[in-house]
Amino acid sequence: AYGERITIANTDVSRVADGDVVLSPSLNTAGESVFTISGNSKVTLDGFEGFPGSTSANQDITILNCIGGGPDVTVKNVNFHNSNSVGIQSSNCTLSIQDSEVSGNTGIGISATGGTLEVQDSEVSNNAGIGISATGGTLEVLRSKILSNKSGGIEADGASYSILNNFITYNGDSANTNAAVDLSGTAAEQIFNFNTLTGNQVSAGLTTGVTCALGALRTNTGNIIFGGLGGATPIQGNCN
Repeated sequence: AYGERITIANTDVSRVADGDVVLSPSLNTAGESVFTISGNSKVTLDGFEGFPGSTSANQDITILNCIGGGPDVTVKNVNFHNSNSVGIQSSNCTLSIQDSEVSGNTGIGISATGGTLEVQDSEVSNNAGIGISATGGTLEVLRSKILSNKSGGIEADGASYSILNNFITYNGDSANTNAAVDLSGTAAEQIFNFNTLTGNQVSAGLTTGVTCALGALRTNTGNIIFGGLGGATPIQGNCN
């Protein structure tokens, strides 16, 4: 029913729907909380704390798995942190993360396969993996802070992307092999504009700032990219 309130893991979640939408938590074989969303309406998760610092099996990770064509899912004013794996993982969703924080997770901060991932006015920080990783689909990152993620800031692998007006700083460490931003693929939309990259770190001799595979970057305007720690160069590849 419209506006129905349910409780998941001692956390209030508002289910906003105008059609047949199911938001059902369950545990997968790894003991992770899985939210499966089906139907074609819109779901909004607004203003709750996602699994803070718990070691309980059912409070380690949030996975959004969109089936049946995939609805629009909006996550706003939410903190996802200190999970024992990925902070937010989506598959074939249209997922918008707004005014939220994803931090302190032991894996990737936000991971998306297919679908559309939008991250706006948010912070993705201090995750043990890459901050944001998109494989296929579409990635949009706007006005956000991507910082202090151990394995790099943003990865777009075969995805269309628009990465605009972000601070991507202090990602990586001396053992890291990923640039702060890693762009690959030949998708139609490839925009990387007005971003600031500084203080990122990699293993000796690698690229600290942006790496671009052949055909991976078509628009590169107004970026500030400073060399970080350990790297031989701040930019490498076909970053025109």
